Amino acid sequence: QKEGEITDMAEFIKEKTDLLNQLIAKAAQEEAAARIRAAQQAAASMNTSGNIQQADSGISGGSVSLSDYEIMMLATIIYCEAGSESYVGKVAVGNVIMNRVKSASQPNTITEVVYAKGQFSPVRNGSLQRALSSDKADAACYQAAIEALAGAQPVGGKLFFRRNNGRSGQVIGHHVFY
Repeated sequence: QKEGEITDMAEFIKEKTDLLNQLIAKAAQEEAAARIRAAQQAAASMNTSGNIQQADSGISGGSVSLSDYEIMMLATIIYCEAGSESYVGKVAVGNVIMNRVKSASQPNTITEVVYAKGQFSPVRNGSLQRALSSDKADAACYQAAIEALAGAQPVGGKLFFRRNNGRSGQVIGHHVFY
């Protein structure tokens, strides 16, 4: 009888643990959605270019329609690449990524651009995945992502950036854009 009680208790604990994990995951999703909404509202109140529109499947910026995951991806790669940079440096990284999405010679989505082979060191070293898993991107990174989606172009049509190592190009903070 004790074995049966132990088995029942173990099953009860497993069910409660599974339920707790589901609630934690749901709370994390709701928090990420709240961050996205807050960034959308902040960007809209700044009225940077006025072309952010709420859509059923996410956000439309120009001709690009995005899911919440794509917005989170953009904010998180901005966090990984420019988290310690000035706000304009953050927007500049988002600008480059959006330029690539719109370029005929690059992939068509933010996720495809970010994961394109050999393009972003946070993908190679695993820091992007860790940041995505723990939703590390802060409000400034989400706001910079929304601004880039809305068409802000501090680096114009540039498609690349790297650490500033003397290479010619437009320098913002520790990055050179070319």
